[in-house]
Amino acid sequence: MHHLLTSPHRGPALVLGTLWPDYFKQYTVLPPAGGPDPHSRVRELLAGRTVTVPDAFDTRALATATALAEDGDRLLADALTRARTDGRLTQDLAGGPALLERLHTDRPRTLNLPRGTFRMLWPYGLDPAGTPTPRWQ
Repeated sequence: MHHLLTSPHRGPALVLGTLWPDYFKQYTVLPPAGGPDPHSRVRELLAGRTVTVPDAFDTRALATATALAEDGDRLLADALTRARTDGRLTQDLAGGPALLERLHTDRPRTLNLPRGTFRMLWPYGLDPAGTPTPRWQ
């Protein structure tokens, strides 16, 4: 993947993903001089290739969305009923509120993970059985 995205003679290629701002900072900050640089390849991939999306629509963008909804976009109109006050329209359209509700109301799930994946994820909130802990949630 790294070679595909950094070689000028390859492509074009599009990789679309999301990254929380805290992780973006962690991966792109330069390490201290002479210190280890565990994220150099990730930083190289992200450099100049990142599009930052605001947390919420501003008043002008909400007005545009409202006009589209009034022109017959029922999905957008429905999302606007929930997002009009906080402007978090993108999150609503992506299903964020429903995902959070399920996370908080559904019973905990046990994940079946290969050993290597478990070792990678356990510090982030999985118990030895692979069940999400409160830290994960």
